[in-house]
Amino acid sequence: MRSGICAAVDEDVALGLNLAGVTEVQIWEKGMDVDILKKWFLRMMKEVHGVMILSQDCGEALGHQLFEKRVQGLMLPVTVMIPGAGEDRRTRELIKRAVGMDPGRDGERDLITDGDIGGMSNER
Repeated sequence: MRSGICAAVDEDVALGLNLAGVTEVQIWEKGMDVDILKKWFLRMMKEVHGVMILSQDCGEALGHQLFEKRVQGLMLPVTVMIPGAGEDRRTRELIKRAVGMDPGRDGERDLITDGDIGGMSNER
């Protein structure tokens, strides 16, 4: 069974993920060597990680590899992309629940409560 979380993100988010206990973090920002990121991705696919968190830039740089993963029907690791500034808050909230920190870089205060994700309450 795969467990654990790995991430390829920018330096600011990497620090927060490290503080949250994610130990396998690759720092990568747009403009850096894509081959470094691709080698990291292939190594993580072989290891026992259940969740892979990618920044939007990393996801775009790994577009072909992510497509191949999907075509091959590989379910794990589950790959989650952190949206860029001002994008999908729901994804950020789900990541916060998984690792205990908000990957948002805009300094926005976190308004999520235990029973609320993206405005949907657990109450039925």
